[in-house]
Amino acid sequence: LLEALERACADEFVRVVVLAGAGRGFSGGWDLEESDLTSAESQPLSTRAGQHTWLRVIRLLRRPDKLFIAATHGWAAGQGLELLIASDLIVAAEDARFYFAEVRVGFNMTSGVAKILPLLVGLGNAKRLALLGAKINAAEAYRMGLVVEVVPAGGHEARACLLYTSDAADDLTR
Repeated sequence: LLEALERACADEFVRVVVLAGAGRGFSGGWDLEESDLTSAESQPLSTRAGQHTWLRVIRLLRRPDKLFIAATHGWAAGQGLELLIASDLIVAAEDARFYFAEVRVGFNMTSGVAKILPLLVGLGNAKRLALLGAKINAAEAYRMGLVVEVVPAGGHEARACLLYTSDAADDLTR
């Protein structure tokens, strides 16, 4: 992911990047059930170097000269949800679900998106998500301002691509 983002950011002709997950969901984040979260072997992002890599990913997504649109379906949990929050816009399929799973094991957000989350969803909703580990669906995410649009299942990637091709997209700002 880091290498792909670096290539896109280095290319002056790339103005928009659409992030999408493959399979059953956008990203489930770390597997909290089956691995030692402190082990560099099973969780490379748990090391200082891994955390630095993760922060580089998030910083690239916050660049003002590119538009990052996330297209999500299924579960976006933990660091997968952090990727969404760091993006400029989120389009969600009706089956999308959101959850900060790391709360269950005493971890919290690691990338600085804790500062962005309350701006998107309000302080009360941010606390509910980040501190209590509330699980929300696409409709609730839209209601609270986390996502900009909810589309029928399977249409999230196409809609994310169409967002930028409309004339209104030239006026999109952070």
